[in-house]
Amino acid sequence: MGVASRAVRAEDGRRIRKAFNEYAERVVRLRENDEFEDSDDDSALSDWFTAPEGFLPVKDGNVYKSVINPYDTPEEWDLLEDAEEMREVSQLPETARNATTAELVLYCMNYNLFDDMFVYESMLEGFDVVKQDYDGLRLLAAREDAGTVLVNLYKAYKLNDQSQLDRSACLRLDYLETMLAQPEILAKLTDEQCRELAAECCSKATQIMNARNDEYGITQTLYLGVKSLMRADSEFARIVNGSDGARTFAETGVLAPSKISNADLGAMAARVRLVIG
Repeated sequence: MGVASRAVRAEDGRRIRKAFNEYAERVVRLRENDEFEDSDDDSALSDWFTAPEGFLPVKDGNVYKSVINPYDTPEEWDLLEDAEEMREVSQLPETARNATTAELVLYCMNYNLFDDMFVYESMLEGFDVVKQDYDGLRLLAAREDAGTVLVNLYKAYKLNDQSQLDRSACLRLDYLETMLAQPEILAKLTDEQCRELAAECCSKATQIMNARNDEYGITQTLYLGVKSLMRADSEFARIVNGSDGARTFAETGVLAPSKISNADLGAMAARVRLVIG
């Protein structure tokens, strides 16, 4: 890369950093002023994940959940003595063992304790614990079409629509993105599917950054985009691995923008535009 090209990449990276910093500052300001919309008291929202239109028709209400759960059977749930008993009653019902992969995905999205992943230092660490605790995720990882089905769900997941249906829409999106970013899931996708997934991540990240009062986070969206494009494009992977900060993000899911140079940001952005348009 010539001197002129490096300068162009660095300037592009500077613009990207400026836009990201403005977004991050806005989120901090909204949180400090408690200006995010509080969905906890909105009775119109569901405690369950609602499948987006076109993904899978829901039969007889939302049936893809544990028989004992904190929302439908609160008395029975409150009688459970500890986290071990909660995990035990939250496993897949026997009738779900032969479920289609799409149905199995919905069971996973409705796992009672999916939000345990958010109490750890990183979402990747938390997801690993949840995966060990929940047999639905382990069964899903063994399905050959798991990647395709999860990509279809992610593409059907409309941010505004889901936030009007699901009380936990923003957390559920992080959960879905972390699920998709698992190596055993990405390995089931073709290069073309990975590029489509990266393009969808770019679209969602743009929507999140442009929203004026939105609780969706952007870190897992960026993480999934990076992991999927690294899987599909060796040159993008080379650029990421050549930057200490970007490589650390790809390995740990922990984003530290200050450790990624403007030139590296610009180089990654240029490759993204070239590969996915």
